[in-house]
Amino acid sequence: MMRALIIEDDDVVAKFIAKGLRQHGYLVDVARDGRDGLFHALEQAYDVMVVDRMLPGLDGLAVLKTVRSAGNTTPILILSALAEVDNRVEGLRAGGDDYLTKPHAPKELSARIRALLRRVRASDSGALQFVFGHPAVAAVIPGPGSVAEAEENFRMMSHPIPAALWQELRHEGLIPQDAPCPK
Repeated sequence: MMRALIIEDDDVVAKFIAKGLRQHGYLVDVARDGRDGLFHALEQAYDVMVVDRMLPGLDGLAVLKTVRSAGNTTPILILSALAEVDNRVEGLRAGGDDYLTKPHAPKELSARIRALLRRVRASDSGALQFVFGHPAVAAVIPGPGSVAEAEENFRMMSHPIPAALWQELRHEGLIPQDAPCPK
């Protein structure tokens, strides 16, 4: 059975999300503040986490950064009323895998969680680490340890990745640091 952690201080929102996940067969833990959520995240193995940004005790970004610095790679969906582009980018850079703004549609939350879990299963199988889309490039990066395969995939693309974009992807951690830029 899949396990989910919800870190959300709004009781109504937390109960609503938990109910929906339980209806889909998840075992759900709920933390009402950042400190309790961080404790759960570090002490228990979860398949997915839903984390609010504005939490009492410890804000959601601090929770994300701490979880990631501990080496935890559990998919994390940030759920927040902070909807500006800079807020979303900050959340993703802090370690979130997806960002959904409040109010949200329950169907969308469920679909985003399923998508996160599909990506993890693909990565765990070694088939794909992630899929990256950009107007100048559409690239599929193989899982860890297959840099040569990544190079070959990029060589076969009709539009090579500009070196500046490749460097940006490396800087953002989307491409392994040792992966050479394809020509």
